[in-house]
Amino acid sequence: MVMLPANKYDWMQEMAPAIPAGAIEDPSGNAALFAFLLLACAVAAQLILVLTTKRNLERASSLILILVALLVWKLRF
Repeated sequence: MVMLPANKYDWMQEMAPAIPAGAIEDPSGNAALFAFLLLACAVAAQLILVLTTKRNLERASSLILILVALLVWKLRF
């Protein structure tokens, strides 16, 4: 999620400096939906690991990864 751009048109600022950053917006919200689906898949995979593993270290690391993913999502969107 960190690698996904917040605005898919940010590269245009580099090509044409006359266009203000953020002037072009995508009202469809597809980027946020796609990022949410990635988050949901990552959280689901980690929850499956939490439920199926017997080692506490693996459970703790999976829970930490879930919390980090949710934190990145919250800060990003």
